[in-house]
Amino acid sequence: MKRFLKQGLLATIAIVQVASIAHAQEVIVDLPGFDSPDQQPATPSPVPFPPTTQQPQPQNPPSPVQTQYEGVAQVTSVTRKSGGAMLKIALQQPVILTRIEIKVLKSQIKIYEGQVITASGKRLAVREFTDLDPQGVGATIVSENLNINEAIASIEVRGESFQAEADIEVKAISSSGVPKLSVQTSELPRPLPPGQPPAPPRPPAPPAPPAPRPPQYPGNCIGDVCLGDRFYNVQREFRLVTVVALDRSNNSFTLRFDDNGGVGAGWGREALAATTGCMQGVCVGQRFFNVSRDFRVVTIVGLQQEGRLVLRFEDNGGIGGNWSTTDLAAMTGCSGDICVGATAYNINRDSRKVTVVGIQPDTRLILRFEDNGGIGGNWTRQDLAIAKGCVGTTCVGDRLLNIQRNYRMVRIVAIDIYSRFVLQFEDNGAIGGNWTSNDLAALKGCGQSFCVGDTVLVRPRNNRTARVVAIQGNGLYVLNFLDVNQVGGNWADVDLLRAR
Repeated sequence: MKRFLKQGLLATIAIVQVASIAHAQEVIVDLPGFDSPDQQPATPSPVPFPPTTQQPQPQNPPSPVQTQYEGVAQVTSVTRKSGGAMLKIALQQPVILTRIEIKVLKSQIKIYEGQVITASGKRLAVREFTDLDPQGVGATIVSENLNINEAIASIEVRGESFQAEADIEVKAISSSGVPKLSVQTSELPRPLPPGQPPAPPRPPAPPAPPAPRPPQYPGNCIGDVCLGDRFYNVQREFRLVTVVALDRSNNSFTLRFDDNGGVGAGWGREALAATTGCMQGVCVGQRFFNVSRDFRVVTIVGLQQEGRLVLRFEDNGGIGGNWSTTDLAAMTGCSGDICVGATAYNINRDSRKVTVVGIQPDTRLILRFEDNGGIGGNWTRQDLAIAKGCVGTTCVGDRLLNIQRNYRMVRIVAIDIYSRFVLQFEDNGAIGGNWTSNDLAALKGCGQSFCVGDTVLVRPRNNRTARVVAIQGNGLYVLNFLDVNQVGGNWADVDLLRAR
């Protein structure tokens, strides 16, 4: 079976900044379950001393309700240019954000992608702002809890107005201070001078430094382990523990197990996985796909001493360790000319529509199939036709006639790396790929003697009157016979006379 958007944005910008206090909200993402195990076997170690009876400790007073602050920026007249453009919203003072909301105030807008840029320059995608259907007046798109332990310096959203130019409101919520937002000029791509190759992609920013440790007093630490620190115990099924005592005679620690309150002494540093910090280019709190566990979504929650990672599986909350960075696929970035968030069609799966959601360490792609939400990996660029570009003068979005399918009207929705087209048939919405320029006829332009719209007499058909409706790739004409309103192609210049 034969098979089947992103440039420019001009926005007239009005800035409205509002700081208000709102009650905390929580967004919970429920992911589908899987059957694969969540953790690797743990290395056995000496059994800790049995729990000891402790004297009752004074109870701390209940924590006050956490205050949350809002900053609001309003953008008017978002561009209608195909593919949209990037809107940049800067924070006058970087703060840690809890979540982001986008509300449509006027018309409709399609959000293609959204990301935040940390104070250190790291770019992190916001999953809920990726390739959304057009949203109408009153619609509010809410991000999940961001869980980014670093101040955010700016927010970027790429969108396109549908119907009239849209107005939107971007709201940032923080529990550490008022986010003061300012909307910057929309970023439109600049055309390259003829013959100049595109600039190479900018390398990713280095990981953020570990979060600073609360002040410690002399004698409270051994190396990087201090009283009150929390770790995952890699020798006890990666259970959470808190350091409650230090033994300097042998550099060991007494740990309280958070799940049952049991206390044990004699644990070494090798048993502990830190719950803050970064290593090998990844940091605690970052989210990835686990390529070794059916591409399930995971969050890094701990760093083991030997360079391994402790992960939390988001579908069921399971914790497991001994994972490597080679098991992880990034949720941001690009592979060649295709990036996370891009819409494409999988030409090896009946030209089904997909979204790129991850990049594997070997540059292969993780895709989400839009018809059923299924996620799968190990796909390559050769498997995809992307929803942008041109072959000669024929581009994504053009309408043509398919001369191999009874001159039915089609629209080009994607182009693969072999310059073949993915087409959508307008009469029934069906999508198919592997079509070439020779299968199509343009609804504008001219042949050698006649142009689309000309009225002609068809000599081999007793000089019947017809109108030129399309030009085939080989220069032949597609005609509509006016007496019977029927369309047919493959007519040459010698077959036609200009009607007087």
